[in-house]
Amino acid sequence: MRICDITNFYHEQSGGVKTYLHEKINYITRHRHDEHLVIVPGPADLIKREGRSIFCRVKSPELPFARPYRLMVNLRRIDWLMEQFRPEVMEVGCPYLLPWAMAARRKYRCRLVGFYHSDFPRAYVRTMSRIIGKIPAALLEKGAFAYVRAMYRRMDLTLAPSLAAASALAVNGVRGVQVLPLGVDLEQFHPRRRTQRLRLRLGIPGERVVLLYVGRFAREKGLDVLQRSFAILADESPGCFHLLLVGEGDLG
Repeated sequence: MRICDITNFYHEQSGGVKTYLHEKINYITRHRHDEHLVIVPGPADLIKREGRSIFCRVKSPELPFARPYRLMVNLRRIDWLMEQFRPEVMEVGCPYLLPWAMAARRKYRCRLVGFYHSDFPRAYVRTMSRIIGKIPAALLEKGAFAYVRAMYRRMDLTLAPSLAAASALAVNGVRGVQVLPLGVDLEQFHPRRRTQRLRLRLGIPGERVVLLYVGRFAREKGLDVLQRSFAILADESPGCFHLLLVGEGDLG
């Protein structure tokens, strides 16, 4: 089978979607005989082989409000890559490419899968209320959910990484969503790798429970909610918990 993954949610320091794609590349290389094409944005055009997969970057501009993420706008380049590969299944990992993807489905007669990696109407549009005001942001959010409903209802299959994401789609009229949890690398995150060195270096007492956030420091991640919640927890149980934030971004 010829499978294509395409998304704008990718850059060198990105997390979940990047990890998902590279785990899929590794899995196909080790366990499958499928042909696999991955198309993501980058600072320059690039085509390289990774295992059984062809990994392609399309030169794309940075998003000024979400650096270092980029937005693929060179649809001719993407069409050329698709023409060479002619996928049987195409999985789109971001909402912004779905109109193009539906046209590509007709052209290449392939199955179209939409993976709802990000609840973007809430994560991004609602965050804009701090900039443009609550009423304009509410109107934009309503429009974003209308877009979600129009696009994902037309997929051959819609995937969500959690029950919460699937519920957000169901509330907005997208039915039959399949939940595909992204899982945990049990070799990397294993009790035998436990060490006290980092605790000692950071001066965290051994009896404290460490609450760990790893990700971008960005408004849409809800770090303000996390900090308020931890403040309540710390007031109720003084000296029992330690909040550790790891990442980078505009709020860092």
